[in-house]
Amino acid sequence: MPLVSIAMAVYNGEKYLRKQVESILRQTVSDFELVMTDDCSTDGSWQLMQELAAGDRRIRISRNTANLGFKDNFQKAISLCTGEYIALSDCDDIWTPDHLEVLLATIGDKAMACANSTFIDADDKPLGTTLKYQESFDGVPSDDMAKFRSIILFRNTYQGAAMIMRRSFVDVALPIPGEMRYHDTWFAALACFCGGINYSARSILNYRRLETSVTGLRTKRKSKLYRFLHTRFDADRQDILDAITKRLNGSLTVRQWRMIRDVSRILTIYKEKGTDIRIYAYELRHYKSIYNCDITHWI
Repeated sequence: MPLVSIAMAVYNGEKYLRKQVESILRQTVSDFELVMTDDCSTDGSWQLMQELAAGDRRIRISRNTANLGFKDNFQKAISLCTGEYIALSDCDDIWTPDHLEVLLATIGDKAMACANSTFIDADDKPLGTTLKYQESFDGVPSDDMAKFRSIILFRNTYQGAAMIMRRSFVDVALPIPGEMRYHDTWFAALACFCGGINYSARSILNYRRLETSVTGLRTKRKSKLYRFLHTRFDADRQDILDAITKRLNGSLTVRQWRMIRDVSRILTIYKEKGTDIRIYAYELRHYKSIYNCDITHWI
Protein backbone atom coordinates (compact mmCIF):
# COMPACT_ATOMS: atom_id res chain seq x y z
CA MET A 1 0.00 0.00 0.00
CA PRO A 2 1.45 3.41 -0.96
CA LEU A 3 1.94 6.05 1.70
CA VAL A 4 -0.03 8.64 -0.30
CA SER A 5 -2.68 8.38 -2.96
CA ILE A 6 -3.24 11.43 -5.16
CA ALA A 7 -6.78 11.69 -6.52
CA MET A 8 -6.91 13.76 -9.69
CA ALA A 9 -10.19 14.61 -11.42
CA VAL A 10 -9.70 15.25 -15.14
CA TYR A 11 -12.03 16.95 -17.58
CA ASN A 12 -10.81 18.55 -20.81
CA GLY A 13 -7.42 19.14 -19.20
CA GLU A 14 -5.19 18.26 -22.13
CA LYS A 15 -3.57 21.70 -22.35
CA TYR A 16 -2.08 21.66 -18.83
CA LEU A 17 -2.26 18.01 -17.78
CA ARG A 18 1.27 16.96 -18.74
CA LYS A 19 2.82 19.86 -16.83
CA GLN A 20 0.82 19.04 -13.70
CA VAL A 21 1.61 15.32 -13.81
CA GLU A 22 5.31 16.06 -14.32
CA SER A 23 5.28 18.30 -11.24
CA ILE A 24 3.72 15.46 -9.24
CA LEU A 25 6.27 12.93 -10.44
CA ARG A 26 9.05 15.25 -9.20
CA GLN A 27 7.81 15.16 -5.58
CA THR A 28 10.38 14.77 -2.81
CA VAL A 29 8.04 12.11 -1.39
CA SER A 30 8.12 9.30 -3.95
CA ASP A 31 5.98 6.65 -2.22
CA PHE A 32 2.67 7.54 -3.85
CA GLU A 33 0.15 6.50 -6.45
CA LEU A 34 -1.53 8.94 -8.81
CA VAL A 35 -5.15 7.97 -9.49
CA MET A 36 -6.62 9.87 -12.43
CA THR A 37 -10.26 9.68 -13.51
CA ASP A 38 -11.39 11.17 -16.81
CA ASP A 39 -14.94 12.54 -16.82
CA CYS A 40 -15.71 11.91 -20.51
CA SER A 41 -13.37 14.61 -21.81
CA THR A 42 -13.97 15.77 -25.35
CA ASP A 43 -10.35 16.78 -25.99
CA GLY A 44 -7.25 14.58 -25.98
CA SER A 45 -7.10 14.16 -22.18
CA TRP A 46 -7.78 10.41 -22.17
CA GLN A 47 -5.16 9.66 -24.80
CA LEU A 48 -2.61 11.76 -22.88
CA MET A 49 -3.52 9.97 -19.65
CA GLN A 50 -2.84 6.62 -21.31
CA GLU A 51 0.54 7.87 -22.49
CA LEU A 52 1.49 9.18 -19.05
CA ALA A 53 0.38 5.97 -17.32
CA ALA A 54 2.50 3.90 -19.68
CA GLY A 55 5.55 5.92 -18.63
CA ASP A 56 5.26 5.54 -14.84
CA ARG A 57 3.90 2.56 -12.91
CA ARG A 58 2.68 4.81 -10.09
CA ILE A 59 -0.05 6.23 -12.34
CA ARG A 60 -3.45 4.50 -12.48
CA ILE A 61 -6.15 5.76 -14.80
CA SER A 62 -9.86 5.18 -15.36
CA ARG A 63 -12.57 6.73 -17.50
CA ASN A 64 -16.18 7.34 -16.51
CA THR A 65 -18.92 5.95 -18.75
CA ALA A 66 -20.97 9.12 -18.21
CA ASN A 67 -20.09 12.67 -17.19
CA LEU A 68 -20.36 12.96 -13.39
CA GLY A 69 -19.39 16.57 -12.81
CA PHE A 70 -16.33 17.73 -10.87
CA LYS A 71 -17.59 16.85 -7.37
CA ASP A 72 -18.60 13.27 -8.15
CA ASN A 73 -15.57 12.77 -10.38
CA PHE A 74 -13.38 13.60 -7.38
CA GLN A 75 -15.41 11.20 -5.30
CA LYS A 76 -14.85 8.48 -7.90
CA ALA A 77 -11.09 9.11 -7.93
CA ILE A 78 -10.93 9.07 -4.12
CA SER A 79 -12.85 5.80 -3.96
CA LEU A 80 -10.16 4.17 -6.12
CA CYS A 81 -7.29 5.29 -3.87
CA THR A 82 -5.46 2.79 -1.66
CA GLY A 83 -2.98 4.97 0.25
CA GLU A 84 -2.73 5.72 3.95
CA TYR A 85 -3.18 9.41 3.10
CA ILE A 86 -5.18 10.86 0.22
CA ALA A 87 -4.27 14.15 -1.45
CA LEU A 88 -6.44 15.92 -4.00
CA SER A 89 -5.24 17.41 -7.27
CA ASP A 90 -6.72 19.49 -10.04
CA CYS A 91 -5.49 18.70 -13.54
CA ASP A 92 -4.28 22.19 -14.50
CA ASP A 93 -2.15 23.35 -11.55
CA ILE A 94 1.59 23.00 -10.91
CA TRP A 95 2.80 21.52 -7.63
CA THR A 96 5.97 22.58 -5.87
CA PRO A 97 8.41 19.66 -5.40
CA ASP A 98 7.71 19.63 -1.63
CA HIS A 99 3.90 19.70 -1.93
CA LEU A 100 3.38 16.29 -0.32
CA GLU A 101 6.30 16.72 2.07
CA VAL A 102 4.81 19.92 3.52
CA LEU A 103 1.34 18.41 3.90
CA LEU A 104 2.65 15.27 5.60
CA ALA A 105 4.74 17.39 7.97
CA THR A 106 1.73 19.61 8.70
CA ILE A 107 -1.00 17.06 9.35
CA GLY A 108 0.35 15.83 12.70
CA ASP A 109 -2.40 13.90 14.48
CA LYS A 110 -5.23 15.70 12.69
CA ALA A 111 -7.68 14.32 10.15
CA MET A 112 -6.63 16.78 7.47
CA ALA A 113 -3.94 19.25 6.48
CA CYS A 114 -4.16 22.14 4.03
CA ALA A 115 -1.72 24.76 2.80
CA ASN A 116 -1.54 27.97 0.85
CA SER A 117 -1.33 28.35 -2.94
CA THR A 118 -0.07 30.97 -5.38
CA PHE A 119 -2.36 32.14 -8.18
CA ILE A 120 -1.13 31.97 -11.77
CA ASP A 121 -2.80 32.75 -15.09
CA ALA A 122 -3.26 30.67 -18.23
CA ASP A 123 0.35 31.36 -19.22
CA ASP A 124 1.89 30.36 -15.85
CA LYS A 125 2.43 34.00 -14.87
CA PRO A 126 1.96 34.83 -11.16
CA LEU A 127 -1.10 36.99 -10.44
CA GLY A 128 0.54 38.57 -7.42
CA THR A 129 -1.64 37.00 -4.76
CA THR A 130 -2.22 33.76 -2.91
CA LEU A 131 -5.24 31.92 -1.53
CA LYS A 132 -4.32 33.35 1.86
CA TYR A 133 -6.14 36.55 0.87
CA GLN A 134 -9.42 34.67 1.33
CA GLU A 135 -8.92 34.20 5.05
CA SER A 136 -11.44 35.95 7.27
CA PHE A 137 -10.51 38.86 9.50
CA ASP A 138 -8.83 36.67 12.08
CA GLY A 139 -6.88 34.53 9.61
CA VAL A 140 -6.97 30.76 10.03
CA PRO A 141 -8.22 30.02 13.57
CA SER A 142 -6.34 27.53 15.74
CA ASP A 143 -9.40 25.97 17.38
CA ASP A 144 -11.32 23.48 15.25
CA MET A 145 -14.73 24.85 16.25
CA ALA A 146 -13.51 28.34 15.33
CA LYS A 147 -12.41 26.91 11.97
CA PHE A 148 -15.91 25.53 11.54
CA ARG A 149 -17.49 28.91 12.34
CA SER A 150 -15.24 30.55 9.78
CA ILE A 151 -16.10 28.00 7.07
CA ILE A 152 -19.85 28.33 7.55
CA LEU A 153 -20.23 32.02 8.41
CA PHE A 154 -17.59 33.43 6.07
CA ARG A 155 -15.84 31.26 3.49
CA ASN A 156 -14.00 27.97 3.13
CA THR A 157 -10.28 28.73 3.13
CA TYR A 158 -9.28 25.07 2.82
CA GLN A 159 -8.70 24.43 -0.86
CA GLY A 160 -9.10 20.91 -2.22
CA ALA A 161 -6.05 21.27 -4.47
CA ALA A 162 -3.88 21.89 -1.38
CA MET A 163 -5.48 19.25 0.86
CA ILE A 164 -4.45 15.87 2.28
CA MET A 165 -6.66 13.58 4.39
CA ARG A 166 -6.21 10.47 6.49
CA ARG A 167 -7.88 7.37 5.11
CA SER A 168 -9.75 6.88 8.38
CA PHE A 169 -11.36 10.30 7.89
CA VAL A 170 -12.15 9.64 4.23
CA ASP A 171 -14.00 6.50 5.27
CA VAL A 172 -16.33 8.72 7.32
CA ALA A 173 -16.58 11.54 4.76
CA LEU A 174 -17.65 9.37 1.82
CA PRO A 175 -20.09 9.31 0.24
CA ILE A 176 -20.34 13.06 -0.23
CA PRO A 177 -23.96 14.05 0.42
CA GLY A 178 -25.76 14.77 -2.83
CA GLU A 179 -26.82 18.25 -1.76
CA MET A 180 -23.21 19.41 -1.31
CA ARG A 181 -22.02 21.80 -4.01
CA TYR A 182 -18.30 21.54 -3.28
CA HIS A 183 -16.34 18.52 -2.15
CA ASP A 184 -13.61 20.50 -0.38
CA THR A 185 -16.08 22.53 1.70
CA TRP A 186 -17.73 19.30 2.84
CA PHE A 187 -14.40 17.70 3.74
CA ALA A 188 -13.17 20.77 5.62
CA ALA A 189 -16.39 21.33 7.57
CA LEU A 190 -16.68 17.66 8.52
CA ALA A 191 -12.99 17.42 9.50
CA CYS A 192 -13.57 20.06 12.18
CA PHE A 193 -15.69 17.43 13.97
CA CYS A 194 -13.61 14.35 13.10
CA GLY A 195 -10.06 15.03 14.23
CA GLY A 196 -9.47 18.58 13.09
CA ILE A 197 -7.41 20.47 10.53
CA ASN A 198 -3.83 21.72 10.55
CA TYR A 199 -2.88 24.53 8.18
CA SER A 200 0.40 25.71 6.67
CA ALA A 201 0.77 29.22 5.28
CA ARG A 202 3.45 27.90 2.95
CA SER A 203 2.47 27.96 -0.73
CA ILE A 204 2.69 24.43 -2.14
CA LEU A 205 1.24 24.84 -5.61
CA ASN A 206 0.65 27.29 -8.41
CA TYR A 207 -3.12 27.45 -8.63
CA ARG A 208 -4.29 28.27 -12.13
CA ARG A 209 -6.96 30.93 -12.49
CA LEU A 210 -8.19 30.94 -16.05
CA GLU A 211 -9.57 34.45 -15.74
CA THR A 212 -7.33 37.29 -16.92
CA SER A 213 -4.37 38.42 -14.85
CA VAL A 214 -6.14 41.76 -14.41
CA THR A 215 -8.90 39.96 -12.51
CA GLY A 216 -6.34 38.33 -10.28
CA LEU A 217 -4.60 41.61 -9.51
CA ARG A 218 -7.89 43.32 -8.83
CA THR A 219 -8.79 40.52 -6.41
CA LYS A 220 -5.58 41.11 -4.52
CA ARG A 221 -6.44 44.78 -3.97
CA LYS A 222 -9.82 44.09 -2.44
CA SER A 223 -9.79 45.10 1.20
CA LYS A 224 -10.94 42.86 4.01
CA LEU A 225 -13.87 45.22 4.47
CA TYR A 226 -14.90 44.79 0.82
CA ARG A 227 -14.61 41.03 1.00
CA PHE A 228 -16.58 40.91 4.25
CA LEU A 229 -19.44 42.98 2.87
CA HIS A 230 -19.60 40.80 -0.25
CA THR A 231 -19.54 37.49 1.59
CA ARG A 232 -23.09 36.20 1.51
CA PHE A 233 -24.20 32.88 2.89
CA ASP A 234 -24.53 30.24 0.20
CA ALA A 235 -27.77 28.29 0.13
CA ASP A 236 -25.99 25.07 1.03
CA ARG A 237 -24.58 26.24 4.39
CA GLN A 238 -27.55 24.89 6.31
CA ASP A 239 -27.34 21.73 4.20
CA ILE A 240 -23.79 21.25 5.49
CA LEU A 241 -24.96 21.53 9.09
CA ASP A 242 -27.78 19.06 8.49
CA ALA A 243 -25.48 16.60 6.71
CA ILE A 244 -22.87 16.71 9.49
CA THR A 245 -25.56 16.13 12.11
CA LYS A 246 -26.91 13.17 10.15
CA ARG A 247 -23.49 11.66 9.41
CA LEU A 248 -22.10 11.98 12.97
CA ASN A 249 -25.39 11.75 14.88
CA GLY A 250 -24.35 9.77 17.99
CA SER A 251 -20.73 10.92 18.20
CA LEU A 252 -21.09 14.70 18.54
CA THR A 253 -19.98 16.25 21.82
CA VAL A 254 -22.10 18.72 23.73
CA ARG A 255 -19.86 21.56 22.57
CA GLN A 256 -20.18 20.47 18.95
CA TRP A 257 -23.97 20.23 19.20
CA ARG A 258 -24.10 23.73 20.64
CA MET A 259 -21.87 25.07 17.86
CA ILE A 260 -24.11 23.58 15.17
CA ARG A 261 -27.19 24.97 16.93
CA ASP A 262 -25.77 28.48 17.27
CA VAL A 263 -24.48 28.65 13.71
CA SER A 264 -27.83 27.38 12.45
CA ARG A 265 -29.66 30.11 14.36
CA ILE A 266 -27.41 32.76 12.82
CA LEU A 267 -28.04 31.37 9.33
CA THR A 268 -31.77 31.47 9.99
CA ILE A 269 -31.60 35.11 11.05
CA TYR A 270 -29.57 36.01 7.98
CA LYS A 271 -32.04 34.23 5.74
CA GLU A 272 -34.86 36.24 7.29
CA LYS A 273 -32.97 39.52 6.87
CA GLY A 274 -32.13 38.72 3.25
CA THR A 275 -29.85 41.16 1.43
CA ASP A 276 -31.22 44.34 2.95
CA ILE A 277 -28.47 46.99 2.81
CA ARG A 278 -28.99 47.65 6.53
CA ILE A 279 -27.47 44.29 7.35
CA TYR A 280 -24.05 45.47 6.13
CA ALA A 281 -23.80 48.09 8.86
CA TYR A 282 -25.05 45.50 11.35
CA GLU A 283 -22.35 43.04 10.27
CA LEU A 284 -19.62 45.63 10.73
CA ARG A 285 -20.88 46.64 14.15
CA HIS A 286 -21.32 43.09 15.45
CA TYR A 287 -18.64 41.23 13.49
CA LYS A 288 -16.99 39.71 16.57
CA SER A 289 -20.30 38.63 18.06
CA ILE A 290 -21.36 36.96 14.84
CA TYR A 291 -18.01 35.23 14.41
CA ASN A 292 -18.06 33.95 17.99
CA CYS A 293 -21.71 32.89 17.70
CA ASP A 294 -22.75 35.22 20.52
CA ILE A 295 -26.29 35.74 19.30
CA THR A 296 -27.79 37.29 22.43
CA HIS A 297 -27.84 40.70 20.73
CA TRP A 298 -30.01 39.30 17.93
CA ILE A 299 -32.83 38.42 20.29
